[in-house]
Amino acid sequence: MAALVGIEAITEDLVYTNRQAKGGAEKLYDDLPADQATLWESRLVAQSYRVQETKLTRAAWKHFPSTYLITEGDEVVPPQYQQAFAQQIGAEVERCSSGHSPQLSQPEMLVKKIEELSRAAMAAIER
Repeated sequence: MAALVGIEAITEDLVYTNRQAKGGAEKLYDDLPADQATLWESRLVAQSYRVQETKLTRAAWKHFPSTYLITEGDEVVPPQYQQAFAQQIGAEVERCSSGHSPQLSQPEMLVKKIEELSRAAMAAIER
């Protein structure tokens, strides 16, 4: 995944200081009502750059079946990149219409998908 993470994966407009200066809500929370987008934007915190440089030592997707939820309305990570991420790790793909933050804009849908996938995983273990 080295080509998909790291500094080349983060465009200048997504760097924390630019998100704050330019309004992170425009990209991160574009499918939320304006008041909620403003609230969540106010809660953004800086992420250490070290996360881009830290070597991954144990990727869960290498040991467990994975599902990638492609957020079709995402303006931060375009769906074609999400598809590439999913393919690279061999993940099953689910799709939804949300933007970058489905946990905020479509929480019921997200919970339903997690419940469905959890049930399927448990059924597979019980066989």
